[in-house]
Amino acid sequence: MNPSIKRATVGLDILAAIGSDIALMQLNGIAQKLKFKALQERAKEKIADIAESRELTVAELEDRLAPDLGLDDNGSLLLDFWPTAVHRQL
Repeated sequence: MNPSIKRATVGLDILAAIGSDIALMQLNGIAQKLKFKALQERAKEKIADIAESRELTVAELEDRLAPDLGLDDNGSLLLDFWPTAVHRQL
């Protein structure tokens, strides 16, 4: 195996092992967009394994990884421009 491919594969394993939302967001981005198909497939397998271990579908895991942009469950955000605060809701 090419050394750079081997390093990239180890990188995927490390992202999966870290398991934080940020690491999994990166892994999922690789699974969705990488042009090198072998690594993309490996990333997809990792995402599927992680979803299964959390008793989620891949789609459910992807939904949980989507950034919330600071919005609460109601789609609201409090913007604090001291001394004024503005509450906005989508």
